[in-house]
Amino acid sequence: TWLFTTSHLTETMSEAWEALEPTSAEILMSITCLPQVFNARQLPYRGSNDLPYFIVPRVPAHLIPEEKYETGEHLLCRLCDTEVVIEKMRSHVGRHILLKARNLPDPLLDGHPPIGVDPCGFCGRSGCFTVLSVKGKALTIHSSCGYHYQRMKYALASVSTKSSPCTNVPIHCALCPVSKSGYSRTIWKYNAAAHLLDEHSDNTYEPEAMARMFIAMHIERDEESRMNIPSSRTTAFRTSGHLPDSDGIAELRLQQVKPNEKTSGLTRARAPTTESETAAGGSNPRPLQRARTGTLGSSSRM
Repeated sequence: TWLFTTSHLTETMSEAWEALEPTSAEILMSITCLPQVFNARQLPYRGSNDLPYFIVPRVPAHLIPEEKYETGEHLLCRLCDTEVVIEKMRSHVGRHILLKARNLPDPLLDGHPPIGVDPCGFCGRSGCFTVLSVKGKALTIHSSCGYHYQRMKYALASVSTKSSPCTNVPIHCALCPVSKSGYSRTIWKYNAAAHLLDEHSDNTYEPEAMARMFIAMHIERDEESRMNIPSSRTTAFRTSGHLPDSDGIAELRLQQVKPNEKTSGLTRARAPTTESETAAGGSNPRPLQRARTGTLGSSSRM
């Protein structure tokens, strides 16, 4: 028979809990790996005074489930109080976030608090935790946000259309270190430029990692137009942040293809500069040069 003191077991529980990184977004995936016990009459353990023992104290707010909503439910935008159906809330909030990122006025936010740092793509608030996991070809989103639309199809949400222009989805930052879960940090696509400036502007990275990052965070000019962003603002944003345009992204994608695939006819020709890109000043070679040299950074906020 093994005998352990209460203090020893409490300390062991605390160490195990801290190993799950409860203050980071990683906890949303880590906690799914824990075994679940159903109808366990012996749990939680109780002392001779009948009080429960070995319970995690002060559970973080992001682990207290918020109510999730179903298709067709109408909710108030937490930024502007406009009533929006849940399946369109991400696109609605995305427009708020993109207008802020492009330093454009947002009439719907007049009289409301400004958008905070690193806003959640589902609700626009700061403080929500969202992580993206990949298993094979399946992508799963775990989020503490109550406005997380669980029926969202990631592949469809990643493509801009006239009826659903916003592609603000969770992506993995290719420049952040891999965590215990096996993934790099999850960020929102529309927050990626600010993330690069805040977290990665002073470091040097492998060109391949930078190429993957630029491809993942790229927002097409047509998408920004559908989100009411003037073409001139799109160009100014890319120029100030040294971000690739459509031609630059096409070349980066070509560089990502394996050599044997290049000779097998699987690659497509480099995309020509679109009329809108030409009108805005054509392609900008600087981002590609920066990607090849493996440097990042800009003195002005993107």
